[in-house]
Amino acid sequence: MSRRLGLKKLASERLNIFSFGCKTPKKQTCSKIEVRLRNVLSGEEIAIEALEIEEISKATLSLPNSDVWAEMEMKGFRLTFSCNESSENCKISLLIGSNFYWSVIHRIKRLDSSSVVVETSLGGSLQGRCDEWSNGTSQEGVETESSETNAIDLRPPTKVLGLAWDPEKDLIYFDPKDVLKFMSRRGESKRFILSVVGRIFDSIGILGPFVIKLKCVLQDLWTLGVDCDSELPPKLRHKWQQWSSEAEGLTEIKIPRFYLGRVAPLKSLTLPRLELTAALLSARLAKQVSSCLKFDANIYYWTNSLILYYWIRGDSSTFKPYVKNRVQEIQSLSDPSQWGHFPAKDNPADLLLRDTSAVVSTE
Repeated sequence: MSRRLGLKKLASERLNIFSFGCKTPKKQTCSKIEVRLRNVLSGEEIAIEALEIEEISKATLSLPNSDVWAEMEMKGFRLTFSCNESSENCKISLLIGSNFYWSVIHRIKRLDSSSVVVETSLGGSLQGRCDEWSNGTSQEGVETESSETNAIDLRPPTKVLGLAWDPEKDLIYFDPKDVLKFMSRRGESKRFILSVVGRIFDSIGILGPFVIKLKCVLQDLWTLGVDCDSELPPKLRHKWQQWSSEAEGLTEIKIPRFYLGRVAPLKSLTLPRLELTAALLSARLAKQVSSCLKFDANIYYWTNSLILYYWIRGDSSTFKPYVKNRVQEIQSLSDPSQWGHFPAKDNPADLLLRDTSAVVSTE
């Protein structure tokens, strides 16, 4: 095809090409060529680099039925091209990968409950599931391989990043046996608590809501100036004993993902600034995601900080430089009317900041 179209050859690459179901790859030297795609209606043009192979797929594109065509015509949608059963257009001749995909895709419009029309630089593209009467693709000439495997019992949970992993359920959890053995010494001093914290290797933060309680106790000990080997004050001793009694429940905390948290600084002025930084990150993230998805959506932001809420809705020119600069950027990325406030007790993300017991963490 490249010779027929007179495409420019840039280089050559040797690839190992795997087809679905095959064990061994097919080694092939491919030409890297420059392809310029142009919309025949608008004249819009994009340039991509592609690798040329003999055939991309044996499959052919399925044709929309008459009802779909009628629905598209009624809503004013036009496809890039049409094809019939005997047309060469129904074969796949160009496969656009992720490197160039988002430079081609524009907006996505829903046609019905099962189909969407994707606006691209080259025109419209109809996408959706096949109906129950048609297969949608032709697989004649596709090479297949089959093989048998012997099932074996999975080994006991293994260690991953210092945590226990159950490969059958794909869950990660913390094994507290070593920590509980050390805690059986019943020490009650700042040095002993520091040793306990040092033995909890939580590389991805799954114990954050529970461990942060102990970190807060340490923070209070440093604030009170308690010596490393001195007895704990009665109030902090009670918190330490309560934490110790709940530590056995750490095994029940099993999650498929991780959460991160930190102890907020003691300076009260720093807390609103932390909230402000989080709000700015949220606005930047929403802007980036919406620009990539390229379809209209209503975006709402929520905060449990009244100070931040009124900062965003206020006049940024009246604030000091640190707050002023960030509020201005938030207001440029979002509309103040998109921001709402709710009480901290209703914020599930605050578990990391308010701390919680191992029982609640399990739930």
